[in-house]
Amino acid sequence: MCIRDRLGIVCTTATVAILLFSGLLPTSLPARLCVCVFAALPTTTVWTVAGLEAPLTMMLLAIAMACMHNATTTNQPATAAPWIGAGTCLALLCWTRPDGPLWTVAAAACLCSSASNAAHHSSDEQHLDSRRKRHRLAWIVVLPALALAAQLAFRLVYYDDWLPNTGRAKLHADTVAWSAGASYLLSAANVQKALLVPAILGLSLLFRRGTPRVLWLSLIHI
Repeated sequence: MCIRDRLGIVCTTATVAILLFSGLLPTSLPARLCVCVFAALPTTTVWTVAGLEAPLTMMLLAIAMACMHNATTTNQPATAAPWIGAGTCLALLCWTRPDGPLWTVAAAACLCSSASNAAHHSSDEQHLDSRRKRHRLAWIVVLPALALAAQLAFRLVYYDDWLPNTGRAKLHADTVAWSAGASYLLSAANVQKALLVPAILGLSLLFRRGTPRVLWLSLIHI
């Protein structure tokens, strides 16, 4: 087994451990069963040892979500550490995949909408909550923005191009490519059709009142 496969196994194992023990998911049996099903999927096995960025992406996103979730749901004293951790993982995601910045946008949107009940607080509490939110948002946005700027500067200096090669290839997609992409999605849905119903039911639970907004990041992950 080469080092590439070992790294993939480490990242996937870490993702499963985070989902099970970080408090990101409920401790109920259905939630635990979902993680076990995810770990046992043939797709998970294939992408774990495929030598691509999927395992690292899963791990970084799981860490970022866990940091944000624990920081917004626990009664611990306010600290910047989990937000720095989440921002660092989101920054690394910007380096891992060209669409990495989309997760930063989703995380910032979740954070901005997480304190909509501030109207029931006093003016002093509202001011303190607003200041804390700005500080948290700064860590979530600034670190990925710096990573993206550094990567763009390197790309301009080294490649003399604003876009990665993968972006160039996909921007020139024609009707044949769109048809192939649609066929790929349909075939994937057919292979994993047994998971579609529980996935839809699980996502519908996010609409329940009181569900932490940070869990909406899972939609982007899917």
